[in-house]
Amino acid sequence: MLAKCDANGDGRIGKQELPLDLLIVRRVEVGEILGAEIPLTRVFDFFDTDGDGRYDRAEWARAPPFRSAAESTACSRFGPAAKAT
Repeated sequence: MLAKCDANGDGRIGKQELPLDLLIVRRVEVGEILGAEIPLTRVFDFFDTDGDGRYDRAEWARAPPFRSAAESTACSRFGPAAKAT
């Protein structure tokens, strides 16, 4: 995923490089209520353990299991053009 999302080629993923709808939580069983989906951009700082505003390989490796599903399609589907705010 680092290679797919790393738009500027610095070896890290900044918040602005993530697709807006890359989710860490999606509770389909509750329907479309507020909080049923939580995008990674909303909790980005929690996983940015060194506080530099980017995920490096070590931080991504410590991320929760959501990353394996996200890695398969996220950045190839949305590309760096889908910017976070």
